[in-house]
Amino acid sequence: MLSSIIHIATGALQFWEPITRHTGYFIHYERYIRDLNDHVKSLEPKMNDFQSQANEGGRVPSEIFKCWLKKVEEVQKIAEEMAHKVGGERKQCFTWLSDLGSRYSLGKKAVKKKALIDELLQEKLDIISQPMPTQVIQSLFNEDFKAYQSTDLALQKVMDALQNDGVYKIGLYGMGGVGKTTLAKEIKRRALEQNMFKKAIMVTISQNPNLDTIREKMAEQLGINIKQESVPSDRLFSLIKQVGQVLIILDDIWKSLNLSDIGIPPDCCKIILTSRNEEVCKSMGSEEIIQLGVLSSEDSWKMFKDYSKVVESSTDSGNVCCVAKEVAEECKRLPLAIATVGRALIEKSLPEWKDALVQLRASVPDNFSELKDVFCTT
Repeated sequence: MLSSIIHIATGALQFWEPITRHTGYFIHYERYIRDLNDHVKSLEPKMNDFQSQANEGGRVPSEIFKCWLKKVEEVQKIAEEMAHKVGGERKQCFTWLSDLGSRYSLGKKAVKKKALIDELLQEKLDIISQPMPTQVIQSLFNEDFKAYQSTDLALQKVMDALQNDGVYKIGLYGMGGVGKTTLAKEIKRRALEQNMFKKAIMVTISQNPNLDTIREKMAEQLGINIKQESVPSDRLFSLIKQVGQVLIILDDIWKSLNLSDIGIPPDCCKIILTSRNEEVCKSMGSEEIIQLGVLSSEDSWKMFKDYSKVVESSTDSGNVCCVAKEVAEECKRLPLAIATVGRALIEKSLPEWKDALVQLRASVPDNFSELKDVFCTT
């Protein structure tokens, strides 16, 4: 008998809780709406803090922050409208009995929106701001990209590989000075221009990579404010997964790296690896490996004329032009050498051209990035 009574009482309590909750919607609706508006005010400090972070240092708000802000603005608008409705009811007579349905709806909505505000207050935004977008990504020499036969072929192969769903890692290799970095920047520009990815980031690895620095640079390009904290690999991992379609370019890799140590998730984004060594691209699991070769003799001379401003003319005695051709040949058809030497010799006299040729033949550094130093006093 006692157990039956307890069973009935327990059942009654189970029904009583939702009954009191639902009756509370129209009995206490004014209090619920006041609570909602108080909660909305508590959002303002966090919203102002986020907005100041999003706009500092010439940066712009991220899409994730914009989505959060849109939810805040929507709930602010709803709370304001509900407060106006309550104020309007007070000016009318006999409304307590005339519109219980409206009061019930307002009370229930206020409780739900208050719960949403709690979620917005608890939410942690990893990406608040992002760098100001640029319309054109400059090449290595601050010139517009110029496609020659070898670069155009490699460019097309990489772009095709980026659209292949079965390819995640693309290796781009070639000797120092052949133009891998310039080409990688152009690939990044075109990929964004064609809306192939939501984000495209590029970081230099170099001979002695610092993983913390690499992660910070990657996170910054993804839009996270890194002034307040470091970026561990697991956080970078989650950031990349959160953004979704990301192109990652790791430039100038000298030895094989474990991408998970950096925080790059496998098989969820496209990765371009540039290196002087084909074996590095292979050891890092590139499904597609593309070589960037030197320029043809014809393209080499054309590029050298572009940078040195040498004018080839049938009326020329051949002095400067002939020496210029010899200088161009000493650049070994490497774009970096051609651009560096060519720019250093703009509007130079014939004796200066000849002196440059002597210096070039005497030094011919293995690393053609040193050519700028060779000709800095020319």
